[in-house]
Amino acid sequence: MFHIIAALVLLLLAASSPARADHVRPELKCTTIQPYHFETGIDVSTRLLDDLRYLNVSMLRIEFITNAQGNIPYREYGYIVDELAERGIEVLGLIAYQSLPHSGPSDWATDSFRERYVARTRQIVNHYANRQNSIQAWEIWNEQDLAVPEFYVRIDPEPYAQLLIESYDAIKEIDSGATVLHGGISPKGLRTGQNYLRKIYEEPAIQDYRTERGHYPFDVVAVHPYQEEYSRIDSQFHFSLRDFMNQRVKSIMNEFGDRHKKVWITELGWNSAHNSDAVQANRLEESFRLMDELTDPVHPDDPPYVERYFWFKYDEWAPTERWGLITRNRAQQKPSYARFRDLTPTVGEPVPPLDPGPDAPVWGAASDADLPVQVGSDNLLRGKQGVIVSGALHNFSTDTSRLTNGQFDEDTWATRLGDSQPVPLRLRYSFDEPVDIQELRVFAGHGPDGPHRAFQNHDVYVNGSLAVYGLTTGPFGQSAPVSGPAASVVRWLPEEGESLVAEAVTQLDIVMHPVSANTLEFRDQWSPVDHPTADTDGAGRAFRAPVIKEIEVLGFPTAPPPSDGWLLH
Repeated sequence: MFHIIAALVLLLLAASSPARADHVRPELKCTTIQPYHFETGIDVSTRLLDDLRYLNVSMLRIEFITNAQGNIPYREYGYIVDELAERGIEVLGLIAYQSLPHSGPSDWATDSFRERYVARTRQIVNHYANRQNSIQAWEIWNEQDLAVPEFYVRIDPEPYAQLLIESYDAIKEIDSGATVLHGGISPKGLRTGQNYLRKIYEEPAIQDYRTERGHYPFDVVAVHPYQEEYSRIDSQFHFSLRDFMNQRVKSIMNEFGDRHKKVWITELGWNSAHNSDAVQANRLEESFRLMDELTDPVHPDDPPYVERYFWFKYDEWAPTERWGLITRNRAQQKPSYARFRDLTPTVGEPVPPLDPGPDAPVWGAASDADLPVQVGSDNLLRGKQGVIVSGALHNFSTDTSRLTNGQFDEDTWATRLGDSQPVPLRLRYSFDEPVDIQELRVFAGHGPDGPHRAFQNHDVYVNGSLAVYGLTTGPFGQSAPVSGPAASVVRWLPEEGESLVAEAVTQLDIVMHPVSANTLEFRDQWSPVDHPTADTDGAGRAFRAPVIKEIEVLGFPTAPPPSDGWLLH
Protein backbone atom coordinates (compact mmCIF):
# COMPACT_ATOMS: atom_id res chain seq x y z
CA MET A 1 0.00 0.00 0.00
CA PHE A 2 2.84 2.38 0.88
CA HIS A 3 4.41 1.87 -2.53
CA ILE A 4 1.11 2.58 -4.28
CA ILE A 5 0.60 5.82 -2.32
CA ALA A 6 4.18 6.89 -3.01
CA ALA A 7 3.69 6.22 -6.72
CA LEU A 8 0.49 8.26 -6.73
CA VAL A 9 2.28 11.14 -5.01
CA LEU A 10 5.04 11.05 -7.61
CA LEU A 11 2.47 11.07 -10.41
CA LEU A 12 0.71 14.07 -8.87
CA LEU A 13 3.99 15.94 -8.50
CA ALA A 14 4.91 15.16 -12.08
CA ALA A 15 1.54 16.43 -13.29
CA SER A 16 2.00 19.73 -11.44
CA SER A 17 5.57 20.25 -12.66
CA PRO A 18 6.69 21.63 -16.04
CA ALA A 19 6.68 19.10 -18.87
CA ARG A 20 10.46 19.45 -19.19
CA ALA A 21 12.78 20.51 -16.43
CA ASP A 22 16.06 19.63 -18.16
CA HIS A 23 18.34 22.23 -19.67
CA VAL A 24 18.86 23.12 -23.31
CA ARG A 25 22.27 22.96 -24.95
CA PRO A 26 24.26 25.87 -23.46
CA GLU A 27 25.59 27.05 -26.84
CA LEU A 28 22.02 27.48 -28.05
CA LYS A 29 21.27 30.24 -25.55
CA CYS A 30 22.15 33.62 -27.06
CA THR A 31 20.63 37.09 -27.19
CA THR A 32 21.12 40.52 -28.73
CA ILE A 33 21.45 44.08 -27.50
CA GLN A 34 22.36 47.41 -29.05
CA PRO A 35 25.53 48.34 -27.14
CA TYR A 36 26.41 51.41 -29.21
CA HIS A 37 24.64 53.99 -31.33
CA PHE A 38 26.10 57.12 -32.82
CA GLU A 39 23.46 59.25 -31.07
CA THR A 40 23.83 57.61 -27.66
CA GLY A 41 27.39 56.36 -27.47
CA ILE A 42 28.08 53.26 -25.35
CA ASP A 43 24.77 51.93 -24.12
CA VAL A 44 25.73 49.06 -21.84
CA SER A 45 26.77 48.94 -18.20
CA THR A 46 28.83 46.49 -16.18
CA ARG A 47 25.64 45.65 -14.34
CA LEU A 48 23.97 44.67 -17.61
CA LEU A 49 26.98 42.63 -18.69
CA ASP A 50 27.12 40.90 -15.31
CA ASP A 51 23.48 39.97 -15.77
CA LEU A 52 24.21 38.41 -19.16
CA ARG A 53 26.92 36.33 -17.49
CA TYR A 54 24.53 35.26 -14.72
CA LEU A 55 21.99 34.25 -17.36
CA ASN A 56 24.70 32.07 -18.92
CA VAL A 57 24.43 33.71 -22.35
CA SER A 58 26.90 31.99 -24.66
CA MET A 59 27.02 34.58 -27.44
CA LEU A 60 25.86 38.16 -28.00
CA ARG A 61 24.98 39.58 -31.40
CA ILE A 62 26.37 43.09 -31.86
CA GLU A 63 25.85 45.38 -34.84
CA PHE A 64 28.80 47.55 -35.80
CA ILE A 65 27.48 51.09 -36.26
CA THR A 66 29.36 54.17 -37.39
CA ASN A 67 29.76 57.30 -35.31
CA ALA A 68 28.62 60.72 -36.53
CA GLN A 69 31.74 60.96 -38.70
CA GLY A 70 31.00 57.71 -40.52
CA ASN A 71 33.78 55.76 -38.79
CA ILE A 72 33.60 52.65 -36.60
CA PRO A 73 34.46 53.67 -32.99
CA TYR A 74 36.90 50.84 -32.44
CA ARG A 75 37.90 51.85 -28.92
CA GLU A 76 34.32 51.74 -27.68
CA TYR A 77 33.50 48.46 -29.38
CA GLY A 78 36.81 46.99 -28.26
CA TYR A 79 35.98 47.82 -24.67
CA ILE A 80 32.61 46.06 -25.00
CA VAL A 81 34.20 42.99 -26.60
CA ASP A 82 36.79 42.81 -23.82
CA GLU A 83 34.18 43.12 -21.08
CA LEU A 84 32.17 40.30 -22.68
CA ALA A 85 35.27 38.13 -23.01
CA GLU A 86 35.99 38.53 -19.30
CA ARG A 87 32.55 37.05 -18.69
CA GLY A 88 33.02 34.16 -21.12
CA ILE A 89 30.59 35.55 -23.72
CA GLU A 90 31.43 35.30 -27.42
CA VAL A 91 30.41 37.89 -30.02
CA LEU A 92 28.61 37.57 -33.34
CA GLY A 93 29.52 40.69 -35.29
CA LEU A 94 26.83 42.03 -37.62
CA ILE A 95 28.03 44.16 -40.54
CA ALA A 96 25.07 45.82 -42.25
CA TYR A 97 23.73 49.10 -43.61
CA GLN A 98 24.62 51.07 -40.44
CA SER A 99 28.25 49.99 -40.70
CA LEU A 100 29.17 52.54 -43.37
CA PRO A 101 27.74 55.81 -44.72
CA HIS A 102 25.22 55.72 -47.56
CA SER A 103 22.62 58.03 -49.04
CA GLY A 104 19.73 55.56 -48.89
CA PRO A 105 18.53 52.01 -49.69
CA SER A 106 18.90 52.67 -53.40
CA ASP A 107 22.69 52.57 -52.88
CA TRP A 108 22.76 49.05 -51.53
CA ALA A 109 22.59 47.15 -54.81
CA THR A 110 25.19 49.29 -56.60
CA ASP A 111 28.72 48.23 -57.45
CA SER A 112 30.23 51.25 -55.70
CA PHE A 113 28.41 50.49 -52.45
CA ARG A 114 29.45 46.84 -52.62
CA GLU A 115 33.08 47.85 -53.00
CA ARG A 116 32.87 50.18 -50.00
CA TYR A 117 30.99 47.57 -47.98
CA VAL A 118 33.61 44.90 -48.63
CA ALA A 119 36.37 47.37 -47.77
CA ARG A 120 34.63 48.24 -44.49
CA THR A 121 34.13 44.53 -43.76
CA ARG A 122 37.83 43.90 -44.33
CA GLN A 123 38.70 46.80 -42.02
CA ILE A 124 36.44 45.68 -39.17
CA VAL A 125 37.37 42.01 -39.32
CA ASN A 126 41.07 42.79 -39.57
CA HIS A 127 40.86 44.97 -36.46
CA TYR A 128 39.11 42.37 -34.31
CA ALA A 129 40.92 39.32 -35.67
CA ASN A 130 44.27 40.56 -34.35
CA ARG A 131 43.18 41.43 -30.81
CA GLN A 132 43.70 39.24 -27.74
CA ASN A 133 39.90 39.05 -27.45
CA SER A 134 38.92 38.46 -31.05
CA ILE A 135 35.61 38.05 -32.85
CA GLN A 136 35.28 34.72 -34.62
CA ALA A 137 31.79 34.96 -36.16
CA TRP A 138 30.45 37.48 -38.69
CA GLU A 139 27.01 38.02 -40.24
CA ILE A 140 26.84 39.68 -43.65
CA TRP A 141 23.86 42.03 -43.75
CA ASN A 142 20.49 41.81 -42.03
CA GLU A 143 17.18 40.73 -43.56
CA GLN A 144 18.28 41.48 -47.10
CA ASP A 145 15.03 39.86 -48.29
CA LEU A 146 12.81 42.28 -46.33
CA ALA A 147 9.89 43.31 -48.49
CA VAL A 148 7.71 45.75 -46.55
CA PRO A 149 6.13 48.66 -48.45
CA GLU A 150 6.70 51.18 -45.66
CA PHE A 151 10.33 50.06 -45.18
CA TYR A 152 11.44 48.40 -48.38
CA VAL A 153 15.10 47.55 -48.00
CA ARG A 154 15.24 44.41 -50.10
CA ILE A 155 18.38 43.61 -52.05
CA ASP A 156 17.70 41.36 -55.00
CA PRO A 157 19.47 37.99 -54.86
CA GLU A 158 21.90 38.74 -57.69
CA PRO A 159 23.66 41.81 -56.17
CA TYR A 160 23.46 40.31 -52.69
CA ALA A 161 25.12 37.10 -53.90
CA GLN A 162 28.07 39.11 -55.21
CA LEU A 163 28.31 41.10 -51.98
CA LEU A 164 28.23 37.87 -49.97
CA ILE A 165 30.93 36.20 -52.08
CA GLU A 166 33.33 39.12 -51.87
CA SER A 167 32.73 39.63 -48.14
CA TYR A 168 33.21 35.93 -47.42
CA ASP A 169 36.51 35.85 -49.30
CA ALA A 170 37.71 39.02 -47.55
CA ILE A 171 36.96 37.57 -44.10
CA LYS A 172 38.54 34.19 -44.84
CA GLU A 173 41.66 35.87 -46.21
CA ILE A 174 42.10 37.62 -42.85
CA ASP A 175 40.91 34.82 -40.57
CA SER A 176 40.48 31.43 -42.21
CA GLY A 177 38.94 30.02 -39.04
CA ALA A 178 36.18 32.62 -38.78
CA THR A 179 32.54 31.57 -39.12
CA VAL A 180 30.62 33.53 -41.78
CA LEU A 181 26.83 33.75 -41.94
CA HIS A 182 24.75 35.20 -44.71
CA GLY A 183 22.28 37.83 -43.51
CA GLY A 184 19.35 36.56 -41.44
CA ILE A 185 16.32 35.88 -43.65
CA SER A 186 12.94 37.17 -42.52
CA PRO A 187 9.48 35.71 -43.22
CA LYS A 188 8.52 39.20 -44.39
CA GLY A 189 10.50 38.40 -47.51
CA LEU A 190 7.83 35.86 -48.42
CA ARG A 191 5.60 38.77 -49.41
CA THR A 192 7.39 38.67 -52.75
CA GLY A 193 6.22 35.11 -53.24
CA GLN A 194 9.83 33.90 -53.25
CA ASN A 195 11.85 31.82 -50.85
CA TYR A 196 14.95 34.00 -50.60
CA LEU A 197 17.12 31.17 -49.29
CA ARG A 198 16.36 29.18 -52.42
CA LYS A 199 17.17 32.23 -54.54
CA ILE A 200 20.57 32.56 -52.88
CA TYR A 201 21.39 28.93 -53.60
CA GLU A 202 20.13 29.23 -57.18
CA GLU A 203 22.15 32.34 -58.08
CA PRO A 204 24.63 31.43 -60.85
CA ALA A 205 27.47 33.19 -59.02
CA ILE A 206 26.79 31.12 -55.90
CA GLN A 207 26.62 27.88 -57.89
CA ASP A 208 29.80 28.77 -59.77
CA TYR A 209 31.53 29.44 -56.45
CA ARG A 210 30.58 26.00 -55.17
CA THR A 211 31.72 24.33 -58.37
CA GLU A 212 35.12 26.03 -58.12
CA ARG A 213 35.66 25.82 -54.35
CA GLY A 214 33.60 22.81 -53.29
CA HIS A 215 31.49 24.80 -50.84
CA TYR A 216 29.14 27.79 -50.70
CA PRO A 217 30.36 31.26 -49.60
CA PHE A 218 28.80 30.98 -46.14
CA ASP A 219 29.43 28.60 -43.24
CA VAL A 220 26.08 28.91 -41.49
CA VAL A 221 22.49 29.53 -42.65
CA ALA A 222 20.96 32.46 -40.71
CA VAL A 223 17.20 32.90 -40.36
CA HIS A 224 14.76 35.14 -38.48
CA PRO A 225 11.64 32.96 -38.26
CA TYR A 226 9.33 35.54 -36.70
CA GLN A 227 6.00 33.83 -36.44
CA GLU A 228 3.56 36.66 -37.09
CA GLU A 229 4.11 36.70 -40.84
CA TYR A 230 3.00 33.15 -41.55
CA SER A 231 0.90 31.89 -38.64
CA ARG A 232 -1.21 33.06 -35.78
CA ILE A 233 -0.04 32.73 -32.22
CA ASP A 234 -2.35 29.91 -31.18
CA SER A 235 -2.34 26.23 -30.30
CA GLN A 236 -0.64 25.46 -33.63
CA PHE A 237 2.51 27.28 -32.51
CA HIS A 238 4.78 24.27 -32.42
CA PHE A 239 3.58 22.93 -35.73
CA SER A 240 3.86 26.33 -37.43
CA LEU A 241 7.41 27.08 -36.34
CA ARG A 242 8.55 23.50 -36.86
CA ASP A 243 6.99 23.50 -40.32
CA PHE A 244 8.68 26.75 -41.27
CA MET A 245 12.10 25.56 -40.13
CA ASN A 246 11.82 22.14 -41.74
CA GLN A 247 10.05 23.02 -44.99
CA ARG A 248 11.29 26.52 -45.78
CA VAL A 249 14.84 26.22 -44.43
CA LYS A 250 16.12 22.67 -43.88
CA SER A 251 14.53 21.15 -46.98
CA ILE A 252 16.11 23.87 -49.13
CA MET A 253 19.52 23.19 -47.60
CA ASN A 254 19.14 19.48 -48.29
CA GLU A 255 18.08 20.12 -51.86
CA PHE A 256 21.28 22.06 -52.54
CA GLY A 257 23.62 19.59 -50.82
CA ASP A 258 23.99 21.45 -47.49
CA ARG A 259 22.55 18.69 -45.31
CA HIS A 260 25.22 18.93 -42.60
CA LYS A 261 25.42 22.72 -42.37
CA LYS A 262 24.13 24.31 -39.15
CA VAL A 263 21.41 26.94 -38.79
CA TRP A 264 21.69 29.97 -36.52
CA ILE A 265 18.51 31.83 -35.59
CA THR A 266 20.08 35.27 -35.32
CA GLU A 267 16.74 36.87 -34.36
CA LEU A 268 13.48 35.53 -32.99
CA GLY A 269 11.15 36.92 -30.36
CA TRP A 270 7.65 38.01 -29.46
CA ASN A 271 6.67 41.59 -28.75
CA SER A 272 4.69 41.74 -25.51
CA ALA A 273 3.16 45.04 -26.63
CA HIS A 274 1.09 42.89 -29.01
CA ASN A 275 0.95 39.79 -26.80
CA SER A 276 0.78 39.52 -23.05
CA ASP A 277 3.94 39.13 -20.97
CA ALA A 278 2.75 35.61 -20.18
CA VAL A 279 2.40 34.72 -23.87
CA GLN A 280 5.89 36.06 -24.55
CA ALA A 281 7.32 33.93 -21.74
CA ASN A 282 5.52 30.82 -22.98
CA ARG A 283 6.68 31.33 -26.57
CA LEU A 284 10.26 31.86 -25.43
CA GLU A 285 10.44 28.57 -23.55
CA GLU A 286 8.53 26.61 -26.19
CA SER A 287 10.68 27.88 -29.02
CA PHE A 288 13.97 27.18 -27.22
CA ARG A 289 12.78 23.67 -26.33
CA LEU A 290 11.81 23.11 -29.94
CA MET A 291 15.12 24.33 -31.35
CA ASP A 292 17.04 22.29 -28.83
CA GLU A 293 15.68 19.05 -30.29
CA LEU A 294 14.68 19.98 -33.84
CA THR A 295 16.06 17.41 -36.26
CA ASP A 296 15.77 16.96 -40.00
CA PRO A 297 12.60 14.89 -40.67
CA VAL A 298 14.28 13.37 -43.74
CA HIS A 299 17.35 12.40 -41.69
CA PRO A 300 16.02 11.95 -38.15
CA ASP A 301 19.24 10.35 -36.93
CA ASP A 302 21.21 13.53 -37.64
CA PRO A 303 21.83 15.75 -34.60
CA PRO A 304 19.65 18.88 -34.06
CA TYR A 305 20.47 21.36 -36.79
CA VAL A 306 19.85 24.68 -34.95
CA GLU A 307 23.15 25.53 -33.24
CA ARG A 308 22.49 29.07 -31.95
CA TYR A 309 19.29 30.91 -31.04
CA PHE A 310 19.57 34.68 -30.44
CA TRP A 311 16.51 35.78 -28.50
CA PHE A 312 15.43 39.23 -29.69
CA LYS A 313 16.19 40.91 -27.37
CA TYR A 314 17.58 41.42 -23.86
CA ASP A 315 16.04 44.84 -23.18
CA GLU A 316 13.33 47.13 -24.54
CA TRP A 317 13.67 50.47 -26.30
CA ALA A 318 10.19 51.92 -26.77
CA PRO A 319 6.67 51.52 -25.31
CA THR A 320 5.53 49.73 -28.48
CA GLU A 321 8.75 47.71 -28.90
CA ARG A 322 8.56 45.44 -25.88
CA TRP A 323 10.67 42.53 -27.08
CA GLY A 324 12.92 42.42 -24.03
CA LEU A 325 13.45 40.19 -21.02
CA ILE A 326 13.55 43.30 -18.83
CA THR A 327 11.59 46.55 -18.90
CA ARG A 328 12.68 49.70 -20.66
CA ASN A 329 14.11 51.30 -17.53
CA ARG A 330 16.07 48.09 -16.90
CA ALA A 331 14.60 47.98 -13.39
CA GLN A 332 12.09 45.13 -13.67
CA GLN A 333 12.41 41.56 -14.89
CA LYS A 334 9.56 40.30 -17.07
CA PRO A 335 8.20 36.74 -16.85
CA SER A 336 10.27 35.85 -19.92
CA TYR A 337 13.43 36.68 -17.94
CA ALA A 338 12.85 33.78 -15.55
CA ARG A 339 12.09 31.39 -18.42
CA PHE A 340 15.26 32.43 -20.24
CA ARG A 341 17.30 32.15 -17.04
CA ASP A 342 16.09 28.62 -16.30
CA LEU A 343 16.94 27.24 -19.74
CA THR A 344 20.48 26.54 -18.48
CA PRO A 345 22.29 26.64 -15.14
CA THR A 346 23.11 30.17 -14.01
CA VAL A 347 26.63 31.49 -13.38
CA GLY A 348 27.55 33.17 -10.10
CA GLU A 349 25.19 35.34 -8.10
CA PRO A 350 22.09 37.06 -9.50
CA VAL A 351 22.29 40.77 -10.24
CA PRO A 352 19.59 42.59 -8.25
CA PRO A 353 17.16 44.77 -10.23
CA LEU A 354 18.12 48.42 -10.38
CA ASP A 355 16.56 50.55 -7.65
CA PRO A 356 15.68 53.85 -9.31
CA GLY A 357 15.72 55.69 -5.96
CA PRO A 358 13.92 58.96 -5.22
CA ASP A 359 13.29 61.49 -7.94
CA ALA A 360 15.16 64.75 -7.56
CA PRO A 361 12.95 67.87 -7.34
CA VAL A 362 14.62 69.29 -10.45
CA TRP A 363 12.74 66.81 -12.61
CA GLY A 364 9.52 68.62 -11.77
CA ALA A 365 10.48 71.22 -14.36
CA ALA A 366 8.68 70.26 -17.56
CA SER A 367 10.32 73.01 -19.63
CA ASP A 368 13.00 75.68 -19.50
CA ALA A 369 10.42 78.27 -18.49
CA ASP A 370 9.42 76.19 -15.45
CA LEU A 371 12.91 76.06 -13.94
CA PRO A 372 13.37 77.82 -10.58
CA VAL A 373 16.01 80.13 -12.11
CA GLN A 374 16.29 81.52 -15.61
CA VAL A 375 19.08 82.55 -17.93
CA GLY A 376 20.14 86.09 -17.01
CA SER A 377 21.98 88.97 -18.65
CA ASP A 378 24.86 89.36 -16.17
CA ASN A 379 26.84 86.29 -17.16
CA LEU A 380 30.59 86.79 -16.76
CA LEU A 381 31.08 84.23 -19.54
CA ARG A 382 28.95 86.12 -22.06
CA GLY A 383 30.78 86.15 -25.36
CA LYS A 384 33.63 83.97 -24.12
CA GLN A 385 34.83 80.99 -26.12
CA GLY A 386 35.50 78.00 -23.89
CA VAL A 387 38.63 76.04 -24.72
CA ILE A 388 38.08 72.28 -25.00
CA VAL A 389 40.84 70.67 -22.93
CA SER A 390 39.57 67.09 -23.35
CA GLY A 391 36.52 65.30 -24.69
CA ALA A 392 34.25 66.93 -27.24
CA LEU A 393 30.81 68.11 -28.08
CA HIS A 394 28.78 65.64 -30.11
CA ASN A 395 29.57 67.25 -33.43
CA PHE A 396 33.25 67.45 -32.43
CA SER A 397 33.14 71.20 -33.01
CA THR A 398 35.46 73.50 -31.10
CA ASP A 399 32.84 76.26 -31.24
CA THR A 400 31.52 76.51 -27.68
CA SER A 401 30.00 79.97 -28.07
CA ARG A 402 26.44 78.59 -28.00
CA LEU A 403 26.99 77.52 -24.42
CA THR A 404 27.27 81.14 -23.31
CA ASN A 405 25.01 83.01 -25.74
CA GLY A 406 22.44 84.13 -23.18
CA GLN A 407 19.61 81.85 -24.24
CA PHE A 408 18.38 78.26 -23.95
CA ASP A 409 20.02 76.87 -27.07
CA GLU A 410 17.75 74.33 -28.82
CA ASP A 411 20.42 73.01 -31.18
CA THR A 412 20.83 69.66 -29.46
CA TRP A 413 23.50 68.48 -31.87
CA ALA A 414 25.73 71.47 -31.20
CA THR A 415 25.43 71.36 -27.43
CA ARG A 416 25.21 67.64 -26.77
CA LEU A 417 28.23 66.21 -25.00
CA GLY A 418 30.54 64.00 -27.01
CA ASP A 419 28.96 60.71 -26.10
CA SER A 420 30.78 58.87 -28.85
CA GLN A 421 33.92 59.39 -26.75
CA PRO A 422 34.26 57.77 -23.31
CA VAL A 423 35.99 60.92 -22.04
CA PRO A 424 34.26 63.80 -20.25
CA LEU A 425 34.22 67.24 -21.80
CA ARG A 426 36.57 69.61 -19.97
CA LEU A 427 35.85 73.25 -20.79
CA ARG A 428 38.26 76.00 -19.71
CA TYR A 429 37.33 79.65 -19.35
CA SER A 430 40.00 82.26 -18.66
CA PHE A 431 39.54 85.79 -17.30
CA ASP A 432 41.83 88.69 -18.20
CA GLU A 433 41.35 90.11 -14.69
CA PRO A 434 40.57 88.06 -11.56
CA VAL A 435 36.87 87.67 -10.71
CA ASP A 436 34.93 86.65 -7.60
CA ILE A 437 32.24 84.08 -8.35
CA GLN A 438 28.91 84.19 -6.54
CA GLU A 439 27.26 81.30 -8.36
CA LEU A 440 27.71 78.86 -11.22
CA ARG A 441 24.70 77.56 -13.17
CA VAL A 442 24.53 74.91 -15.88
CA PHE A 443 21.23 74.49 -17.71
CA ALA A 444 20.37 71.31 -19.59
CA GLY A 445 17.36 69.56 -21.04
CA HIS A 446 15.65 68.14 -24.04
CA GLY A 447 13.05 69.27 -26.52
CA PRO A 448 9.41 68.14 -26.61
CA ASP A 449 10.30 64.72 -28.04
CA GLY A 450 11.54 63.30 -24.79
CA PRO A 451 13.13 63.74 -21.36
CA HIS A 452 16.17 61.56 -21.94
CA ARG A 453 18.90 64.19 -21.67
CA ALA A 454 18.20 66.39 -18.67
CA PHE A 455 20.58 64.60 -16.27
CA GLN A 456 23.79 66.40 -15.30
CA ASN A 457 26.97 65.60 -13.39
CA HIS A 458 29.93 67.99 -13.34
CA ASP A 459 33.17 68.78 -11.49
CA VAL A 460 34.55 72.32 -11.18
CA TYR A 461 38.21 73.39 -10.98
CA VAL A 462 39.34 76.88 -9.97
CA ASN A 463 42.83 78.06 -10.89
CA GLY A 464 43.81 74.46 -11.55
CA SER A 465 42.52 72.97 -8.27
CA LEU A 466 39.37 70.91 -7.72
CA ALA A 467 36.75 73.14 -6.09
CA VAL A 468 33.57 71.02 -6.25
CA TYR A 469 33.05 67.37 -7.12
CA GLY A 470 29.81 65.84 -8.39
CA LEU A 471 27.63 68.85 -9.16
CA THR A 472 24.60 66.76 -10.11
CA THR A 473 20.87 66.90 -10.65
CA GLY A 474 20.32 64.46 -7.81
CA PRO A 475 21.39 61.13 -6.35
CA PHE A 476 22.56 58.42 -8.70
CA GLY A 477 19.87 55.84 -9.31
CA GLN A 478 17.01 58.29 -9.78
CA SER A 479 14.52 58.10 -12.65
CA ALA A 480 13.31 60.83 -14.98
CA PRO A 481 9.65 61.26 -15.95
CA VAL A 482 8.39 58.74 -18.46
CA SER A 483 7.01 61.19 -21.02
CA GLY A 484 7.06 64.83 -21.98
CA PRO A 485 9.92 67.33 -22.13
CA ALA A 486 12.23 67.94 -19.19
CA ALA A 487 14.74 70.59 -18.14
CA SER A 488 17.31 70.90 -15.39
CA VAL A 489 19.69 73.35 -13.78
CA VAL A 490 22.56 72.55 -11.41
CA ARG A 491 23.97 75.34 -9.21
CA TRP A 492 27.20 75.83 -7.29
CA LEU A 493 26.09 78.05 -4.41
CA PRO A 494 27.95 79.53 -1.44
CA GLU A 495 27.99 77.71 1.87
CA GLU A 496 25.63 79.06 4.52
CA GLY A 497 26.86 82.47 5.74
CA GLU A 498 29.21 82.91 2.77
CA SER A 499 28.73 85.28 -0.14
CA LEU A 500 31.12 83.75 -2.66
CA VAL A 501 32.01 80.30 -3.95
CA ALA A 502 35.44 81.35 -5.23
CA GLU A 503 37.65 84.43 -5.11
CA ALA A 504 40.28 85.83 -7.45
CA VAL A 505 39.50 83.35 -10.23
CA THR A 506 41.56 83.59 -13.40
CA GLN A 507 40.87 80.11 -14.75
CA LEU A 508 37.65 78.10 -14.44
CA ASP A 509 37.40 74.48 -15.68
CA ILE A 510 34.06 72.67 -15.87
CA VAL A 511 34.29 68.91 -16.35
CA MET A 512 31.04 67.60 -17.82
CA HIS A 513 30.56 63.85 -17.48
CA PRO A 514 28.43 62.06 -20.10
CA VAL A 515 26.10 60.52 -17.54
CA SER A 516 23.57 57.83 -18.32
CA ALA A 517 19.99 58.69 -19.15
CA ASN A 518 19.59 56.13 -21.91
CA THR A 519 16.73 54.36 -20.14
CA LEU A 520 15.38 57.33 -18.18
CA GLU A 521 17.67 56.52 -15.26
CA PHE A 522 20.70 58.32 -13.82
CA ARG A 523 23.90 56.37 -13.21
CA ASP A 524 27.35 57.59 -12.32
CA GLN A 525 29.81 58.72 -14.95
CA TRP A 526 32.50 56.39 -16.12
CA SER A 527 35.36 56.21 -18.52
CA PRO A 528 36.72 52.86 -19.70
CA VAL A 529 40.00 54.65 -20.39
CA ASP A 530 40.47 56.75 -17.25
CA HIS A 531 38.29 55.00 -14.66
CA PRO A 532 37.95 51.33 -15.60
CA THR A 533 36.67 50.31 -12.16
CA ALA A 534 34.52 53.29 -11.22
CA ASP A 535 31.07 52.34 -10.00
CA THR A 536 29.82 54.47 -7.13
CA ASP A 537 26.19 53.38 -6.95
CA GLY A 538 26.38 49.67 -7.71
CA ALA A 539 24.33 50.13 -10.86
CA GLY A 540 27.22 49.63 -13.23
CA ARG A 541 28.86 51.96 -15.69
CA ALA A 542 27.05 53.48 -18.63
CA PHE A 543 26.45 56.89 -20.09
CA ARG A 544 24.43 58.92 -22.48
CA ALA A 545 25.32 62.56 -22.88
CA PRO A 546 23.02 65.36 -21.76
CA VAL A 547 22.19 68.41 -23.83
CA ILE A 548 23.84 71.46 -22.28
CA LYS A 549 21.86 74.59 -23.06
CA GLU A 550 23.65 77.38 -21.18
CA ILE A 551 26.50 77.97 -18.71
CA GLU A 552 26.36 81.03 -16.45
CA VAL A 553 28.86 82.48 -14.01
CA LEU A 554 27.50 85.21 -11.72
CA GLY A 555 29.94 87.52 -9.93
CA PHE A 556 32.09 90.64 -10.32
CA PRO A 557 35.72 91.72 -10.70
CA THR A 558 37.93 90.99 -7.73
CA ALA A 559 38.46 94.10 -5.57
CA PRO A 560 42.13 95.25 -5.32
CA PRO A 561 43.83 94.60 -1.95
CA PRO A 562 43.93 97.53 0.52
CA SER A 563 47.10 99.68 0.52
CA ASP A 564 47.15 100.23 4.35
CA GLY A 565 47.62 103.98 3.75
CA TRP A 566 51.05 103.81 2.20
CA LEU A 567 51.78 105.85 -0.87
CA LEU A 568 54.10 104.57 -3.53
CA HIS A 569 56.75 106.92 -4.92
